[in-house]
Amino acid sequence: MAVPSYLEPAATAVRATEAEWDEKASTLILTTPLCYPGTEERVMVFISPDAETGGWQVDDGGGAVTFLRELGADLAGPACTACLRNAYEEKVLMLDEAGNYGIPVLDAEDLATAALEVETGSLMLYAVGRFSKAASE
Repeated sequence: MAVPSYLEPAATAVRATEAEWDEKASTLILTTPLCYPGTEERVMVFISPDAETGGWQVDDGGGAVTFLRELGADLAGPACTACLRNAYEEKVLMLDEAGNYGIPVLDAEDLATAALEVETGSLMLYAVGRFSKAASE
């Protein structure tokens, strides 16, 4: 099945190199052209329905946290904590218990902006954690 038309602006906004519609999970998976620094891993954005709000959840699928954990970075350290606090206060981006970094969206017109915020926010969280770890060594 093709990507639902209301999700197409999100794929365009993040300049996705690949937009895959997972019919079973009702999730749009966007592979962006950006890589986490020092890796060849692309930043990915996932857009899925949120039954609790009737809107959508837009997140990085745990990408930033997964790669930071592999590095042994301190997610509870001052750099990551400040980054997360700032992202929440400015954009309502948040890290859930599963390590997904994202934002809830209620209006389909806001999906493209949310996808961009998740793309850049995930990259920023990873960079802050990675480089703060390197600075402390």
